[in-house]
Amino acid sequence: MIEPTADRRAPISPQLAVRVAGLGMVAFVLFGIIFFRLWFLQVLSGDQFLAEATQNRVRTQPQQAPRGFIVDRDGEPLVENRKAIVLQLDPREIPEEERELAAEYGDARARRAAKKPQFRGPRIPLPAPPPALRTRFERMQKVTGLTVREIQELVVTQLYQEPFVPIILTEDVKPAVRNFVVEHRKDFPGLEVRKLYLREYPNKSVGAQLFGGVGEITAKQVGTKRYRGIRQGSIVGQGGLERTYDRYLRGQDGLERIFVDAAGRPIGSTVSRRGRAGNQLRTTIDVELQKVAQTALARAGRGKPGAFVALNPENGEVYAMGSAPTFDPNETARPLTPKRSRELYGPQSGAPLVNRATSSQYPTGSTFKPVTALAALAEGLTDPARTIQDNGVIELSEGPGGRRQNAKAQAYGPVNLTRSIKVSSDIYYYLLGQSLYRKGGRALQTWAKRLGFGRLTGIDTGAEALGTIPSRAQRDAQNKAEADCRKKERKRSCGIADGTDRPFSEGDNVNLSIGQGDLTATPLQVALSYAAIATGGRIPTPHIGARIETEQGELVQKLKPKPARRVALPEAGLAAIREGLRQAASEEDGTSVGVFAGWDHGRWPVHGKTGTAEVAATGLDQSWYAAYVPRTARNKKPLVVVATVEGGGFGAESAAPLVRQIFSQYYTGDPGPLQAVANTE
Repeated sequence: MIEPTADRRAPISPQLAVRVAGLGMVAFVLFGIIFFRLWFLQVLSGDQFLAEATQNRVRTQPQQAPRGFIVDRDGEPLVENRKAIVLQLDPREIPEEERELAAEYGDARARRAAKKPQFRGPRIPLPAPPPALRTRFERMQKVTGLTVREIQELVVTQLYQEPFVPIILTEDVKPAVRNFVVEHRKDFPGLEVRKLYLREYPNKSVGAQLFGGVGEITAKQVGTKRYRGIRQGSIVGQGGLERTYDRYLRGQDGLERIFVDAAGRPIGSTVSRRGRAGNQLRTTIDVELQKVAQTALARAGRGKPGAFVALNPENGEVYAMGSAPTFDPNETARPLTPKRSRELYGPQSGAPLVNRATSSQYPTGSTFKPVTALAALAEGLTDPARTIQDNGVIELSEGPGGRRQNAKAQAYGPVNLTRSIKVSSDIYYYLLGQSLYRKGGRALQTWAKRLGFGRLTGIDTGAEALGTIPSRAQRDAQNKAEADCRKKERKRSCGIADGTDRPFSEGDNVNLSIGQGDLTATPLQVALSYAAIATGGRIPTPHIGARIETEQGELVQKLKPKPARRVALPEAGLAAIREGLRQAASEEDGTSVGVFAGWDHGRWPVHGKTGTAEVAATGLDQSWYAAYVPRTARNKKPLVVVATVEGGGFGAESAAPLVRQIFSQYYTGDPGPLQAVANTE
């Protein structure tokens, strides 16, 4: 059929055909890209995006398990828990610029701390937050109660110390504030509301230095043997009993599933794994004795630093141990800015966090004399019957400064071993120190070591000081350190030693014989030496942890300390030393007889030794008293008590009255009045 002329169309030109073909190819390519992209998203990545979508709808976070309580020997709580709502900042929401500032600040502080105090210069200034972050902090200060600077200080400090740990800004948040933060989450990016268990100390400062603290596990601790299997963010013991018994006190955290809406607001939650509370630690502490002892230390020491320890000489159970100044650990359980922390616990506040009973090293004064007596007895240089004439002053032949005298040059006349302890004759022990040196060897140093000086006690509160026993090797090391320091610092003296080439001399051994010179020890070390005297040579491992229990007090495990050490003591000489200690507290002319006036020595015979140590750095006398009441037919509760007061004067002025009150509380339940008297030693 022939088409009509009017229906004929003009043929497509070659140029138009090319254009149409090009457009078709472009459309085909675009369609292919879209097709393959949809195929990639739906087929290849479908599972991944499904998981992410589910994760956006359901979030999982750890649910902190409560730590076990710490209780005293009768079950009275010493450390317990309380629930608190806290506001914390997620470190992942902190901009990189702030992280760089924190790293630079931390490096600068580390470099400053590495320098000697006289070369440190001014404190490193806190960097200002970046403008965008400052705006966020300004909004946060309305709900946290902190200033922008305080928030910045907490954030920067946390970032350079533990950059991945949440930063707790405030605790005990009121419900209205919590609800406001949750409802306006977009206005507070990174700010989270959490429920936590915080440690609470119902007796406030009682036993404060014993417990230690808790905190989030650090990056260095993760993966270590002690904390194997513990995830980042978990709360662990960081010191004291909390650290030693952490694996018992720390429970198992649970897991909580939180359902959120498209805006990220929580709309519900469920527990996917319930947590398990930690076990309870029962200690050997007698909380009433602890309270009385701390009060007595504050009164007898008149606010001066000091320490005490009261323990069973047979098994090492510590009934009371304390240090002054002290603090309220409820404060340390709260987030503190570094500035506030320095104000409360820095050196200018007397370093209250330090447990002076185990970590402070002091010259012991005359409390060391029984050690010198035992060494001389073992070497055959004296015996209980040997008598010297004590005229109050003596000239020794070790060169300049050879003149020695008793306190106030008191003359005691004929003195044997027992009387030398009773009246605390320095002359008697100067002669023993001279004889021990001239015989050669290290008899005095050896006996000091055997009785617990210059060695760690192994107590379960953690960190403790080693102390120093003066000797030839110790003096040589001291001189070398002084010489190296003078050369490096280009100084005439570094104060490490009084010279760079003075060897250990007879005079040093004479000073050591009465607990002076370079001898240093902790109150706990002195207590163990008297435990050896009380028990005839048994030195137990001191401990506070007694048993692990369930929340209901049911036994889980008994805690066994390391076995006691045994030291063979000369029996005849030991009896004479014990008699001297007894007479010192109960008979006329005894150095502490006035303090124990009216005491029932027939039932609880006190064996005590005063000590007065000259402290060259301060020019003040360190007051000491070391005593024990032995097991007898009438007394089935032996006890050793040692106390010291920095700058407290003679032993009977501060330390002995404190010990009397501890004995009174332990044996009668009534500390009685503080009985301070002056003495001549």
